[in-house]
Amino acid sequence: MDDKTKRAERISLASLLIGVCTAPVWIALLCLNSVQEIPYILAIMMLLPLVASLAGIVLGIIGLVKSLRVQPHTRKGIIFSVIGMVLSALMLCATAYFWLIVWAASAFA
Repeated sequence: MDDKTKRAERISLASLLIGVCTAPVWIALLCLNSVQEIPYILAIMMLLPLVASLAGIVLGIIGLVKSLRVQPHTRKGIIFSVIGMVLSALMLCATAYFWLIVWAASAFA
């Protein structure tokens, strides 16, 4: 395996790890907030998944393009990129839904 193939797979793996790890971190923050009041936890819970999801999608696109450009195509890189982008997109939708809930709660409070 040459250096370009390894780099494409590493970028794709980073996208996958971001997609997999964002939801458990968000849930851990939610549980931690229910146990103990932490200042600015709502801001962290609203911005952290947004930034992480966007980073996962961008890394997934970069990893997918790099995996398709190298010869021979790296299957692991393509699969990791696609799964990472899907998980990051789902987390982005969940974050948008959380924002909607917070907005609705503050509008009717």
